[in-house]
Amino acid sequence: DGTMYELIEIESPHTVLFDKSGKPTAKFNAALQQIRDWRRFLMHNKSILHRMLPTINTRIVSDSRFRFKIIIGRRTDDLEVLEKRRQISEEVNIEIISFDRLTEIARNRSFFWNYSDIFSAEMDRLDPEKKNELANPFAQCISDSQWKGFWKKKSFHFYPRMIDEILRSRTYNSFFDEFRKQSQLVGMG
Repeated sequence: DGTMYELIEIESPHTVLFDKSGKPTAKFNAALQQIRDWRRFLMHNKSILHRMLPTINTRIVSDSRFRFKIIIGRRTDDLEVLEKRRQISEEVNIEIISFDRLTEIARNRSFFWNYSDIFSAEMDRLDPEKKNELANPFAQCISDSQWKGFWKKKSFHFYPRMIDEILRSRTYNSFFDEFRKQSQLVGMG
């Protein structure tokens, strides 16, 4: 049914989601609005969507091939805050996670998930190291011009055929070297 895309809004780990009266803070509201803006842009710019984010199913709201996530704030044990966050997440159909959760995911593995959300016969034949590299959470975003270069070369099976080029062009944030060092110290690497 086509490619699945995940758009992620990243806010500060210091962002508080709710004020003392229990209302969403301005920064949390701004993150939620960014997701709404992305959805509206995608719905009203189908020709751009088809060119830059090729997928068979271009529905944005129901049965969407797009997933939305906000990474924001720190973990809390406050049940009221957790319930409000869960309720908002369900109402606007986005995943909301804390930086603590993101850190926990990274710390719990020295070898990343051996899959990416690219499914095809070509992906099944891809060697495990490349599959692992595609799932590396320390990869930095590619630039708009790099992305445009990729989709100009697209074929029927765009992603599997572009994997080597995508991996060659990747850069990683400084946390990756630190992660590798820590993994070696504890005998993981």
